[in-house]
Amino acid sequence: MLEGILTLLLALYLAAFGSGLAHWFVDRYGHPKWPLIGPHFIALTQRHHAYPLEVFTLSVLRRNGGIWGLVLCAGVALWGLGWLNPLTLTALFIGAMANFIHGWAHRSRRANGRLISTLQRTGLLQSRRHHA
Repeated sequence: MLEGILTLLLALYLAAFGSGLAHWFVDRYGHPKWPLIGPHFIALTQRHHAYPLEVFTLSVLRRNGGIWGLVLCAGVALWGLGWLNPLTLTALFIGAMANFIHGWAHRSRRANGRLISTLQRTGLLQSRRHHA
């Protein structure tokens, strides 16, 4: 039980670090005209800064496809290195949920419901305040 909780907490931190690193790289160095990932991932991420809620009007696949692609590549790399285990799989799953978690930070407590709002208050999920 304790091992599972520790794995989950560490996976949350690994996923937060990985998604933060990817976001920083895209903001700092990414260009929307890069082949493949430019128009489908970088452009959406950078546009979100000017129009924060627009991305949430897109389909689930359009909004999350870039992140899911990155997570898949990371999973293949971890598998190739022999590092795929319950911790890294959990971190990959949470990383794949990054846009959902980020989207909840834009919504009100009422829209998120009790569970998500509680997880945001405890710091396990990104809150509106933390996002700001």
